[in-house]
Order: sequence, then structure tokens, then C-alpha cells
Amino acid sequence: MKRLIALLIVVAGCFAPGLRAQTMTLDQAIMIARDSATAAHLAASSLRQSEWEYELFLAQRRPQLSFGMDAGYQKMSFEPMTHFYKLRNYNMFNSFAELRLEQKALAAGGEFYATSGTLWTRYFNQDDPLRMFSTVPLGVGYCNDLISYNPYKWEKALNDLKYKTDQKEYLHTLGRISLETARLYLTCYVSMARYDICVNNARVAAELLDIGREKFNMASISKNELSALELQSLNAENSLYNARQQMEDARGRLLSYLKIDDSGQDFKLEAPPVPELKTIPAEEAMLLAKDNDPEYLRTREQIIAARQQAGKAEAQGRLLQTGVDINLGLQSTAAAIGNVYAGQQPFLTGSVTLRIPIYDGGLARSRKKVAQYRIEYSENAEREAARQLELNVGLALREFNVQQDLVVRTRRALALADESFDLAQELYRHGETDINTFILAQNRKDEAYTNYLNSLTGFWVSYYTLCMICNKEF
Repeated sequence: MKRLIALLIVVAGCFAPGLRAQTMTLDQAIMIARDSATAAHLAASSLRQSEWEYELFLAQRRPQLSFGMDAGYQKMSFEPMTHFYKLRNYNMFNSFAELRLEQKALAAGGEFYATSGTLWTRYFNQDDPLRMFSTVPLGVGYCNDLISYNPYKWEKALNDLKYKTDQKEYLHTLGRISLETARLYLTCYVSMARYDICVNNARVAAELLDIGREKFNMASISKNELSALELQSLNAENSLYNARQQMEDARGRLLSYLKIDDSGQDFKLEAPPVPELKTIPAEEAMLLAKDNDPEYLRTREQIIAARQQAGKAEAQGRLLQTGVDINLGLQSTAAAIGNVYAGQQPFLTGSVTLRIPIYDGGLARSRKKVAQYRIEYSENAEREAARQLELNVGLALREFNVQQDLVVRTRRALALADESFDLAQELYRHGETDINTFILAQNRKDEAYTNYLNSLTGFWVSYYTLCMICNKEF
């Protein structure tokens, strides 16, 4: 709710009706995009699903209490023979109710359980009808089908890492949205700035053309110089037309990405802030990238899953496979329900299952080999992902440092170009220089300003690229 209110305030502040021209900042554009972009909604839905999947996993590891009932009817028959008994008519109905508490043995594998139940049996015998109650007020036990393998340890490591990966994927998506928004915003800002340059150039060219015509009428300049002024004015108008088209295209792409209705209302983009000089250690950036990059984290998931498979294959491939089931408690039997809880007797039951494979057709060996090569594949994929990630971080850092240095250089060049143009313009107005010198100074100024805008764009794009990779705003 707070983010929605903040978004409405931003949009209202940027595009309030009744104002001549509104201003949007880069941070506001990123905030709007993170709340309105389709990719952001999909990522948020995926994260919520992941959160509940992880909650489901945790719930399955907590104690489970259940109540169950069972009823059944059996009809059998047996008759005595010379040396054995033969089945004869024998009818029986029983009903059973049980309260059961189960808890997974997370440290060792298997499962602990506690039960409390009652069995009622009715024998339909014509000679001697019988009713009997049997109860187990308390019974506890432990069972494990394969005591040499603990699946819960692997499940915990795998689900913890999967949940972390899903969280990083969501943040990575937001980083991609910020990067794309920065690209569109800066492209639109540069196109608007170039349009302003072209407007100013067209205005100056028109003024100089008027002055040139007056000078030509007074025979102060030649026909060739007047033609150069006319060509300069025409080129400025053509450049202004192209700049307007580029600005409208960039503006439409930005508003479309932000899902803002393009009603034709005028708005301006605030110049991105001049970056402060920063030094980002490569080691820190690499550690952050490894801890936050979802693609790299998925390779670690594959390694854990492969090792889990290998552990299970190792346990199933042993010469002696052992399972255990131990149960102890109290029990009693009586004909009346009122007497069934009197005279409780302790009981202890247990079973050990031993399985020795004699011939499995190479099943155990195949399981081990599959798990072995899956681990090998996963580890190679993890090393390749780490190498690629290190390369991406190195390239992003180098680009960031280059663009940071270019911003400083182009700002200094722009200041010199402005001074040179102002001087050339003043000299030309007083007839102390020719038109070619003025045009050259103007072109140098435009080139310096364009280089500055490009370096500023390159810096912020490289900055948000680095933030996306490392999942941190430096």
C-alpha cells in the first residue's frame, strides 16, 4: 500500500493537469517502472509462489497430528480335518479409531511417531457371540526404511538455496527493469537535449542569415558567403526536423514502458545527476555477484541435487541395506469399554529389515555412474558460470571506470567548446571572422555536447548494469 501511494504521488507530480510542462527524474521513472512493468508483476507473482512453496516445505518438517477411523467386515470359514483345519463360516466386524502424532527425524532420517487408539471387534458366531475392545492408550515408535541415508539433510540444503535463488531472481528482475528504464530515460533525455541544440542552431542560423542578407545588400559579404549562410540555415532546419522525430519516438517508447498514457502533454526529463567519482573493488564486486546472481546460484542447486542423488545411490548400492521399525507402549483387552483401560500391559515390538542384493542386472552400478557424472557435469557448469560471471563483472567494472573518466573529460571539453563558440559568434557578429570559422566552432560545440551526453548515458547504463549483476547500489 505504501508503494502504491508513493507511485500515485510520483505520477501525479509528474503529470498533473493544468500545468504547462512537467518534469520527471530518473529515480521517479525507475520507481514507476518497478511498479507498473509487466516483468515486475510476473516476478512478484513468482516470488510469492516461491515463498509459499518454501512455507510448504517447512510445514512438512513440523509435527503432524491426525485422527483416523477404520471399519471393516470379514467373513471366513474353516472346518477341522484329520491333520489340519479347514476354513469354515466365521463372521467378524471391527472398527478402529486412532490419534497419531508424527515428526520427521531431521538429524538421522526416518520418522518418530506416537499413537493412541482403540479397536472394537464383534464376532458373529451362532454358538458364542463375542464382543471385545482392545486399546493402546500410548504407543511411541521410530521407523526408517534405509538407515544409511538421510534425505532431510539434502532437502533442507536444496530448498534453502532454491528459496534464496528465487529471491535473488526477483531482485535481479528489478535490476533489469532499472537498467532498461535508465536506457530509455537517457535515450529520451539525449534526444530532447539534441532537439534543444537543433532549435538553438536553427534560431542562430536564421539570425545570421538575416544579418548576412543585410551585409550582402551593403556589399559587405560575397554571394558565396551568403549562400553558405543559407545552406547553414537549411541544414539546421533539416536537423531540427529529424531531431523532433527522434525525440517523439524516444518519448513514446519511454511512456509505453512506464505504461503512462501519451496524451500529447508536454513534459521534460530532468538531467541525470553528475556522477561522483567512485572506486569499486573488483574482489567485492565478484563476491557480491556470486552471492546474488541467480544463474550462478542455480548451478549450485544442481550440485546439491546431484550429490543427494549420489548419496542415495551409494546407500541403495551397499551390500547390506538395513531398515528398522521399533514400537513400544501400553495395551489391554476387555469385553466392556469401561474395563479396557484397566490393567495396562507394556509391549515392545521391533523389526529389522535386511536386504542383500544378489543380482540386480547392474542397477546399483548404473545408479552410481549416473550420479557420478551428474556431479561432474554440475561442477563443470558451476565453474563455467563462475568464469562467465567473473568476465561479466570485469567488463562491467572496466566500462564503469572508463565512462566515469569520460564524463570528467567530456565536461572539460564541453566547457572549452562553449568558450570557443561564444568567442567565434561574437567575432562573426562584428565581422572579424568568416562564416567557416563560425560554423566550425558551432560544430565543435555540438560535438562536445553530444560526447558529454553520450558519456553521461554510458556511465549510468554501466552503473545500473553493475548494480544488476551485484544486486547492490554502490
